[in-house]
Amino acid sequence: PIYQYGDVNFYLLPFMKPGYVRHLFDEGVITSFDSAVREVLIRERIDYEQRNVILTHQFYISGDKQPETCESELAYISVGGLDSVNVSAIEKFDYAALGHIHGPQSIGKKRIRYCGTPLKYSVSEEKHNKSITMITLCAKGEEVVVDTIPLNSLRDVRSERVLLSEVISRAAEENRHDYISVTITDETDPYKPKDQLEEIYDHILELKVDNKRTQSKIEGVLGEAIVLEPFEAFREFYQEILHCTMSECEDAIVADIISNAREAE
Repeated sequence: PIYQYGDVNFYLLPFMKPGYVRHLFDEGVITSFDSAVREVLIRERIDYEQRNVILTHQFYISGDKQPETCESELAYISVGGLDSVNVSAIEKFDYAALGHIHGPQSIGKKRIRYCGTPLKYSVSEEKHNKSITMITLCAKGEEVVVDTIPLNSLRDVRSERVLLSEVISRAAEENRHDYISVTITDETDPYKPKDQLEEIYDHILELKVDNKRTQSKIEGVLGEAIVLEPFEAFREFYQEILHCTMSECEDAIVADIISNAREAE
């Protein structure tokens, strides 16, 4: 039974930015995501002699070690780890159930664990083994028991990088309903490749072409990259959006705005 070794206290800590709690403390105390989490937990005066579990949705790291991430998390993880919190802030808990990261994994200690998401939310997660994490709490001070229950969705998420004829020939009843990203490598552009694929596969997430022609085109674009002055950049933007050139009056207005901005710097 869960209460065989005493009560279990659960602490719920949603995603928190420093600005959310800075007003609760003296000026200068909250300077980062890490200090925000630490100070809030200290403020709770938690009795660590009891069995405690925390559910928390921050980006936790262990020293220099970061959790394994994928493209799914890039939208909400700051460059340089400015929003990270070290696991030492929560290491006194008997178990820490972490959110935020889509791949199931422990970080720092076995009892500090990202459970991961139940489904694959992007092609970058195609190698993930999704599961439910089941934790057994024993007596205070004893190691927790971590079990994972596999989750298998009705449709898989995967990628294919092959000739168009090969991806078509691989279609079968057990995989044609998957969500797939297809990169075709034919050197000769096939006729209406998306139409051909949609006749067989139900859920095509994206279709890309990668061959010598597309590679040389990309290299050419990168090699010709030109950094425009702000005024010329705005004129090109104006032309692209409105499909007409700026008038002399509009030229003068934009030039004046840019001049004032430079003076303000």
